Amino acid sequence: MIAILVSFFGALGAVVRFLLDVGAKEWVERSSRFSQVVGAKSFGIFAVNVLGSFLSGLAFALAWSYGGIWVGLAGGFLSGFTTFSTAMVDVLTLHLEGHSLRALGLWASQFLLALLAAFAGVGLGFVCF
Repeated sequence: MIAILVSFFGALGAVVRFLLDVGAKEWVERSSRFSQVVGAKSFGIFAVNVLGSFLSGLAFALAWSYGGIWVGLAGGFLSGFTTFSTAMVDVLTLHLEGHSLRALGLWASQFLLALLAAFAGVGLGFVCF
């Protein structure tokens, strides 16, 4: 039964990620300033991964306090929600388009912000749970 729930929540997470990414890309295209920034279309996946890392930290604290079922449910959703593989393709695309320094900045900032967000999620989770 737990495998079915994890699968369901994983699929739900992937759909939410897709909708947020599409919405962010549409916002970037409509924005007169932001649309001119090289790599701005990566913003949706960037935001999803940082938010997902924060939520993963919360899920960790919740599971630590109340048991493993939260890891399965949140892990299923968050595994479908976050996508570092797509983020790395965005980095590679920037590099191949001749924007190596921006690619390095995207990679480093995403890694550091996601790590900080995860720590913040754990900290907040332990305070709240």
